Amino acid sequence: MIRVTSLEQNGPGTLRAAIEAKGPRLVVFAFPKSEWQGRPMPAEGRASVVGNVLISGPNTRSSLSMISGTGEVYEQDNVAQGRDGRPVLVLDPQIRRLPEKPVWPAELRVLPAREVVDYVLRTVGSRPWQRDPIDQRIVDSVLKREGRILDSQDEVGGYPRRDSTRRGLGVIPDGVEARRQWLDRMEREHS
Repeated sequence: MIRVTSLEQNGPGTLRAAIEAKGPRLVVFAFPKSEWQGRPMPAEGRASVVGNVLISGPNTRSSLSMISGTGEVYEQDNVAQGRDGRPVLVLDPQIRRLPEKPVWPAELRVLPAREVVDYVLRTVGSRPWQRDPIDQRIVDSVLKREGRILDSQDEVGGYPRRDSTRRGLGVIPDGVEARRQWLDRMEREHS
């Protein structure tokens, strides 16, 4: 998840940083009130929402639409499923539908909604090719449509116990050739 917290043109927390991040991402806009100092605060937001999937779980309110609240939205190719798997409302009736995207970087490409769930389940986690039991349990809960809000980690076996790992800290040598030799040695030792 990438949080956009700044209205500046570039730098950490900006929309540009979120767009330029590599790989799939969830972008959340969370501007603190201090960010609006000296600028008029908009009454309602405008957004482009394209290629998303909402799968309602046991804790999802049945009246919840995928895009809720107020504002103006361009919406295309989004899928929202209720707990029973049937379609539910994508766009809250209070939101005004826009005919064109108010915001859309030219280089941004999205998957069709019909491909999103499969792609996310294949690639999610720090090591999708070697999932630990916790990641696998979460993926399975999505596949079985059993995901729910947890009140405590104890509901799913508690925090994992991991063996500690240690590695000595080596000082990187000075000089280009010495660094190159050091990196080559590290690569040989750890490959």
